[in-house]
Amino acid sequence: PHGSQRCTVLLLLNSKGELYMSQKARKKPFLSDELVARWPHINQPDDKFGGQPKYKCDLFIDDASQGLVDEIKECAREWHGAKKNVTLPIAEDEKAGQTYVKTWSYNQPLVVDSEGNPIPPGSLPMIRMGSKVRVQGNIAENLTIPGVRLELKVLKICELAESNNIP
Repeated sequence: PHGSQRCTVLLLLNSKGELYMSQKARKKPFLSDELVARWPHINQPDDKFGGQPKYKCDLFIDDASQGLVDEIKECAREWHGAKKNVTLPIAEDEKAGQTYVKTWSYNQPLVVDSEGNPIPPGSLPMIRMGSKVRVQGNIAENLTIPGVRLELKVLKICELAESNNIP
């Protein structure tokens, strides 16, 4: 009585023809060194660029923490082989002349003080650019597009910046 209706279904397949949905993203825990935060959005999620708002905290990489970058690249090689155009959570800040890594989550991370005591979300201090933090989370495989991302689970405040300081 209502005519025919068509339904289109999009199935994402990996290189072996297997459904992505049947796969579970591979993860490897990480804990950063004490690093300088770049444009953190921990008090409120970032919704500036559309899409689902994200809590995030980019971290400027110094020479001592280069091991995290190496670990990200190693996971990408292990999980995606020699594929081209594998996305990595590593970028360059042209103004600061420094490498940084991007950590994020759709859920607000647990925030702890320098002693490791949890801070309730309603009592969070303003976490600004230039604050010194440590981040704990997972190096996680991205299944929708070949790549790796850094899941933000816990942020430890080591030292708060009084204003947005660019290193």
